[in-house]
Amino acid sequence: MPPRPHHPPLTDRRTFLRFTAGAAAVLPLTALAGCSGSSRDPNSIRIAFQQFGSGTIKQEWITTAAQEFSAENPELTVELVPIVASENDYFTKNELLMSSPRTSPDLVYEDSFILLSDVGADYLQPITDLVEGFEHWDDIAEASKKAVTSEDGEAYGVPITTDTRAIWFHRDVFEQAGLPPDWQPGSWEDILEAARAIRDSDSEAIPFFLFAGTPQGEKASMQGFEMLLYGTGDGSGLYDAETKKWILGSPGFVDSLTFLKTLFDEELTATLGQHLDPNISETIYSSLLPDGKLGMLVDGSWISQNWTETAARPWPE
Repeated sequence: MPPRPHHPPLTDRRTFLRFTAGAAAVLPLTALAGCSGSSRDPNSIRIAFQQFGSGTIKQEWITTAAQEFSAENPELTVELVPIVASENDYFTKNELLMSSPRTSPDLVYEDSFILLSDVGADYLQPITDLVEGFEHWDDIAEASKKAVTSEDGEAYGVPITTDTRAIWFHRDVFEQAGLPPDWQPGSWEDILEAARAIRDSDSEAIPFFLFAGTPQGEKASMQGFEMLLYGTGDGSGLYDAETKKWILGSPGFVDSLTFLKTLFDEELTATLGQHLDPNISETIYSSLLPDGKLGMLVDGSWISQNWTETAARPWPE
């Protein structure tokens, strides 16, 4: 990392972190360099975050936090920069913003999986001194802290959540296929058998969906392939931290790809066109799953936010 640029005292930013938790997860280097430039108001804090699809929870949360912060610090202003873009495009647009002092946000929301890449690109500065004064830092799980800590031992972000991934399944679709309402699969073969039962039933539902394909970006790797790979138990993982090399072709790697191939070969998943649709997750959350047109979905615990009373598609069931 280059030397940290000169910037004014961070007391106000520390206060801001207290209100936003980890929504504004990181401090870009160029933003602080730009604070002393004539094009940026040093009393203004610019926050960039993703706003895409029908869900507005993140935007509402950050807006409320900004209002609270402004009330506590009337001499400072908060400028919100919602980036309207799908996941892959968001990362690109965000990095373009961070590359210039003129456009860079002071705080930016990122997914932890891309955080260290942006550290390596010198887009971000360490915030260890900030998190050590953050009142909830000790409440964060150690694994989550590790995810935002670089090899230099510095923290670069504040996690807002952790998550659990699971197989969501639609009980009505299962009932049509003669499957139990308290289904508990114990193996990949159990999942495939359930998918075959849905395929062969009178249901028109897609049996099973696992994110795959380049347009899905991180969903295809972390919420798709890696969910399979780490379940194989062969211990190889995806990356060797000692050799700093990716692990390709391990038994678990091959078995995971074979499972995906089986889904497509036996028509147990959505069409290829649907898998290549960058907006398929929005379709799944807003219609396919609530309407009983999808039997099983591997996804995270957070997706239920799409079905609350104030969401775009309330689904009380």
